[in-house]
Amino acid sequence: MIRWLFLVSQLIWVVTLDALLPILLLLILNLAVLSMQGLQAKYIWQSFRLLLWFIMPTILMQGLFTPGMMVQYPIYLPLSIEGLMRGFYLSVHIVVMFFAALVVFRIFSKEEWLYFFHHSPFSTTLMPYVFLLFTLKRDVQNILYVQKKAWQQSQKKWKQLPNFLVDSVHAVLNVSKEAAKELWQGWDDTFAQSMGQSTSVIQEKLVLYVSFLVVGWLVFCL
Repeated sequence: MIRWLFLVSQLIWVVTLDALLPILLLLILNLAVLSMQGLQAKYIWQSFRLLLWFIMPTILMQGLFTPGMMVQYPIYLPLSIEGLMRGFYLSVHIVVMFFAALVVFRIFSKEEWLYFFHHSPFSTTLMPYVFLLFTLKRDVQNILYVQKKAWQQSQKKWKQLPNFLVDSVHAVLNVSKEAAKELWQGWDDTFAQSMGQSTSVIQEKLVLYVSFLVVGWLVFCL
């Protein structure tokens, strides 16, 4: 019950908060929860680096197309101060949504998520994809890591980038086909084994969620 209340609260906070300070405080709260959940700092940092691909275009586009006072030297692009501030606000909101979703996903164990999917009206369609995602997570990361290293060591990197991207897509598709084939052939055993595992509630973290619920609602009421 506590975890469901925490999940609903996160949804309310993310959707309704519109002031910059509470949003930043909510971001700090989510990062603290992730740390308490056991997520290592390097993975949090990697997530920030990934989000830069969304943040930078958002700030740039808002700065270019929002009317207002233009930024002067040394920036020679027609960027407005109002647009940059609006882009920064939207970017912080994107970051908060991402980490809030990550917190919510980690509230429940893998077995509990599988149980929820199994009892949902879309279980017949969703369950194979859920198992396939778990299977492909490590393989796809290895493929992208190898392709990235090869691209970094190649000459004329930027000219070779399209070729490496195409090779990466082909490699991922081939691995996906093999994984889907193996999953289909052993579906009954895989599903029975996963649903037979323990679905512990992780009681030791309930006090943590209650504490952050209180802090989160205090932030929300600021």
